[in-house]
Amino acid sequence: MRAMGRVVVSLAFLVVAASCSRGHAPGQPPVPAALPSPTPAGRLPAVAARISFSLPGGDAYSPQATAIDGAGGAVVLCYQSSQPGSASALVTIDPASGSRGPVWPLPGVSLGPVVAGGGYAYVAYQDGQYHPHLAAVELATGRVRADVPTDFVYSGDSLGIDPAGRVYLPLADRLEVRRSGSLEVLRALPYGTVPQERALATDPARDRLYLAVGERLRAYRASDLEPLWEATGLSGHVHLTVDRAGRRVYARCEAFEGTQFVARLLAFEATKGQPQAPLAVPAQGAAWQLIAADSDAGRLVFAESGNVAVRLWQTDLEGRPTGVAADLPGWAAGYAAAGGRLLAPAPAENLVRILDLASLRTLAEVPTGIDIRHVVADPAHEMAYANDSAGRVHAISTRTYTVQESVAAGRGELELDAANGLLFVSREARGDEVAVLSTDPLTVTATITGGYHVAVDPAGHRAFVGSTQPLGSTAGEVQVWDTRSFRRTGAIPHGGEPAYNPLRDEVYLSDYSAYVADGKTLAVTGELTPDIGQAPPGLRGCNGCQRVADITVDAAQEVIAVSLEVESTGGGPGMLPQPRLFSARTREPVTHTATVLPRCCGGSGPLVIPPDGGVVYEAQSYRRYVACNSTLAYPTGAAEPVAWRDGLPLDLYLPGQQLGLSLQAGQTLAIDTATWQPLGWLPAYCVGEMDLEGHRLYAWQAAELTILTFGG
Repeated sequence: MRAMGRVVVSLAFLVVAASCSRGHAPGQPPVPAALPSPTPAGRLPAVAARISFSLPGGDAYSPQATAIDGAGGAVVLCYQSSQPGSASALVTIDPASGSRGPVWPLPGVSLGPVVAGGGYAYVAYQDGQYHPHLAAVELATGRVRADVPTDFVYSGDSLGIDPAGRVYLPLADRLEVRRSGSLEVLRALPYGTVPQERALATDPARDRLYLAVGERLRAYRASDLEPLWEATGLSGHVHLTVDRAGRRVYARCEAFEGTQFVARLLAFEATKGQPQAPLAVPAQGAAWQLIAADSDAGRLVFAESGNVAVRLWQTDLEGRPTGVAADLPGWAAGYAAAGGRLLAPAPAENLVRILDLASLRTLAEVPTGIDIRHVVADPAHEMAYANDSAGRVHAISTRTYTVQESVAAGRGELELDAANGLLFVSREARGDEVAVLSTDPLTVTATITGGYHVAVDPAGHRAFVGSTQPLGSTAGEVQVWDTRSFRRTGAIPHGGEPAYNPLRDEVYLSDYSAYVADGKTLAVTGELTPDIGQAPPGLRGCNGCQRVADITVDAAQEVIAVSLEVESTGGGPGMLPQPRLFSARTREPVTHTATVLPRCCGGSGPLVIPPDGGVVYEAQSYRRYVACNSTLAYPTGAAEPVAWRDGLPLDLYLPGQQLGLSLQAGQTLAIDTATWQPLGWLPAYCVGEMDLEGHRLYAWQAAELTILTFGG
């Protein structure tokens, strides 16, 4: 379980960022790349296959902003790109069809702003020396037609454009007007002051430009910057929204009042600047934003981000809700609206949602790039299952290393019930629905509810479905489902992420602390970590406090592993706590009965590795302003180590090979753990799944899955 908004440090082979959606054809089935034959006698892991799930035309990740040109086409600015030598990139989208164009790399890193028109996209970016630039990119070819240095441009600023393609650039002390394509400066309009805050919006259809400078809102004729009117009353940070019908301009003002930030919404008549009657705004606070206005349709559209979803809703022109609303999973930023469509980029999912403005119904989800999310191995059937940020689930044969089938099911966690041929796929990373798939053939057969985290009882044909919030709560429940009829049969009266222990018929709930529920009565009977659960509610989430991050049950090794996190500031938590181990038979605490290491990617639960030659290993880490690592070797069940190496991080251990893998300077060092001698170097693989029976590792970065054997 990952905790949003806190420092969670994890040992990893590689830090990987990316994400995507349904409604877009992924192209031809992915095929593995040809690889040289491994040497059977080799001790180091060997690559068995590489399988790419990339989109045709390349992948771009973390969409941050959108712009819609006069012809109705859309440009999406993505913070990351898979293109060589590029950080950020642009992709084009057709809002009408939901199709995506190629990826056009940018010369540097950009979070915006971006504007489009006349066949160009204009975007502010920073070069490798952090110098600000403004670039003109031809949308048909991706060629950078012009690239000029500028003063600093905030990513939260807005660029403007008129029908002639002139670009309006708000800088600290002036507004610049630049020529289409070449970006030559045509005119500069001084503000007469250096405002702490500024904002810009244009109405190309009516040749109007609105400029917020400090407490003043000014309107100009865009073509010659002739002043039209000026109004006062603005405060704090300002964002401007122009009415699609051209009758009003809205100013969202956010300022610190008392003990919190508060946002106000002001409206001005567009032709003369007369203040309009005050609008009703959402509840006290500043999390909401106005994303579209249309006085012809009589509506305003608002958005507000929550912990796990974005809420959209409509009001009338006085701010009264109309009842039209929608919830989008995750979070969104950089909205754009035109032609009855709303574009909502979802950075964490690497997709852009296209919604109908009138109904707020999602029409399409267009992926900007593919990011593999989770992999689960099924060694008994020589299969593995992976899903990606586009919500596709792929069945992979580990005999032939080919993708057998792919279906749309979900982008969240995977849980396999191999004995009954079922695969559970959370629709969203922190959603409330889980798709149930039959594995042969790969088909969605049911949908169950209750959360995003599933634990299965194969013998009892039960699935436990739950969820948790970052700070935990005793509210909520874990639902129990029959996996033959897919009917709900009961509930545990406590929220949390469940883990099932077949050796005791118990369910453990990760919900800040680790709770125990009886598998027959479903009653909560106690805690594995009472010292955490008994902490006063006011201390939960405080700096230095521990919380339960995950509970993993490995019945084969008779281990319950309770992973912990420490709340901390940005400096780091200090010494990272080791997982607490319990016997899965007696529920008594045990020590060093397995090697427990965090996954690099693809899930919150750690990798639980059996003792090798009577020895288990422990990776110790210190993270506070500096990073220090050590690897210790313990006799199974012993409290004292027999060997250790300070300064050596242990990221993975391969049982039967006496082989440790350690991230060193962007590569992976292979170590003989019997002699502590180096054996050689490997690329930096992010291993998220380990098949102990089939001796395979599954590593992924962005859209590429790499399958390795333990040796060769």
